[in-house]
Amino acid sequence: NTWSASIWQVSAEEDFGDFALPISFQVGIADELYTAGKCRLTGTLDYSHPNDLAERLHLGAEYAYDEMFFLRAGYLTDVESPEIREGDDAGDSALDRYWEFRFGLGANISNFIVDYAWQSIEDLEDIHRFSLGYSF
Repeated sequence: NTWSASIWQVSAEEDFGDFALPISFQVGIADELYTAGKCRLTGTLDYSHPNDLAERLHLGAEYAYDEMFFLRAGYLTDVESPEIREGDDAGDSALDRYWEFRFGLGANISNFIVDYAWQSIEDLEDIHRFSLGYSF
């Protein structure tokens, strides 16, 4: 079996059987939207276009107070539904569009770093992430 793909003038022709070679284009930007005294608000935008899933758009923001306490929020959405190719299961939930909100908190006090993040995934329900660190 020979597979050929063309995406933005990038071509690959190899013998991979029924599996496509993954190709992805990603671009992002971040900027400080607001600063005053000890407060800072940073905004982010990230766009991803993989050849085997739907395009995604990520929006995020981080509010920092005195670079010690942080409040983070993010939003992820599929830009378009992926194409369902022959052999794909049309009922596969991974192929569906979705909208997802994420939230996080952080603290950086005396070189000790504590972070918490929350997100909800349909099949796994709520996911809580914690991290502890120390900066030398």
